[in-house]
Amino acid sequence: MSACGRLGLLLGLAVLWGCDPAPTAPPLASPAPFRLAGTISISRSLAERARDAGAVYVVVRDAATREVIAARKEARPRFPLPFRLSPEDLIPDAATSEGPLNVTVRVSLSGRAMPARGDLEGRTAAVPAGSQEVSVRVDTVLE
Repeated sequence: MSACGRLGLLLGLAVLWGCDPAPTAPPLASPAPFRLAGTISISRSLAERARDAGAVYVVVRDAATREVIAARKEARPRFPLPFRLSPEDLIPDAATSEGPLNVTVRVSLSGRAMPARGDLEGRTAAVPAGSQEVSVRVDTVLE
C-alpha cells in the first residue's frame, strides 16, 4: 500500500472512531462591537449660548492616528446630554480602533455640519475603547 493509501486509511479510521483527525485551532474571538457612551455638559459660562443650539456633533478619533472612526449628530440638544455611539455610527471603511480614543463634541449654533465661528467645543483626553461613562465638558468658543 502506498503512503497516500495508508494516510487515507488512517484518516478514514479516525473518522469512524469519532476522532478528529486534524486538530484545529480554536476560533479567534471576534472583537466586541463598537460602543461608546457618556454625557455632554456645558460650562456654566457658555450655558446661555448653548440654549438654542441647532445640533451637537460627536466625533470619535483614534488617539494614535487621529483618524475619525465614528460620528453622530443629535438635533436640538438639551444639556446635560447623554450620548451613545454604536456600530451604526462608524465611518464606512474607517479602521476600527481597539486602542484609546479621543472624543470631540461641537455644539453647532446653526445646526450645520461645518464648524463656524461662535460654535462651542469640548474634548476629552484619551479614553479606552468601549467606555460607557465618558464625560465631555464643552468649554471653548470657536474663533
